[in-house]
Amino acid sequence: MSMLDKRAIQRSEKVCNSCQINNEMKTAISWCTICEEAFCEQCDKCHKSFNFLAKHKLISINEIQSGNSDLKISEVLSCEEHPEKIVKVYCVDHSKPCCTLCATLSHRKCENVTSIENAAKGIKKSKLTTTLVKKLYERNNEITEIIENRKDSMTKFETTSENIIQEVSILKREVIDHLNKLEEKIKVEVALSKTQVNKISPKMTILENEMKEETKKMKKMAINFIPSEFIENFKTSAESFGC
Repeated sequence: MSMLDKRAIQRSEKVCNSCQINNEMKTAISWCTICEEAFCEQCDKCHKSFNFLAKHKLISINEIQSGNSDLKISEVLSCEEHPEKIVKVYCVDHSKPCCTLCATLSHRKCENVTSIENAAKGIKKSKLTTTLVKKLYERNNEITEIIENRKDSMTKFETTSENIIQEVSILKREVIDHLNKLEEKIKVEVALSKTQVNKISPKMTILENEMKEETKKMKKMAINFIPSEFIENFKTSAESFGC
């Protein structure tokens, strides 16, 4: 299987090769490792019905997508325009690998068309590759630093969260203890006040009774009151003077 076929299968874009010849676009459900072709449900049944194809191994597309198959990817790259052709040349002008048919039809006017082998020579030591590797290295360091910063932030966050929870728990206990002490203090003061009230209450009752008795006596004195002789004499003298 070529890399292009593998990519199409992973993207669920692979169509039946047999139907594609007849310009019919049917979704493939299996891949034959011998024929190196994909088949739709109908073509899959037809493929299995021939005795001379009985030894061909068919792998489910779903199995390939899940990565559970032992299917090997060919190092040979198929042409995007002509999947049945193998990429053999590289157009420098368009920065595109292509097959010989593409080179003849679409790139015959291009000045820089070379073989894949020549295009690949010195690619590891080229300035473009060196620059790309450097950028990838720098980007990798940046990503690594970001990941480490995120991890450090998460660690600090977890530590801070735990400290806050502990502080809240301590504060909660202190508040509860303070309220409990305040409650006990109020209970003691209320009990003491009740005791004092209970002590005063009998005295108040006695005092109230005494006041009632004195009130009764004063009422009796008012009823039995007789003016004294001095007051009577003063009254007589005043009358004699015409007052």
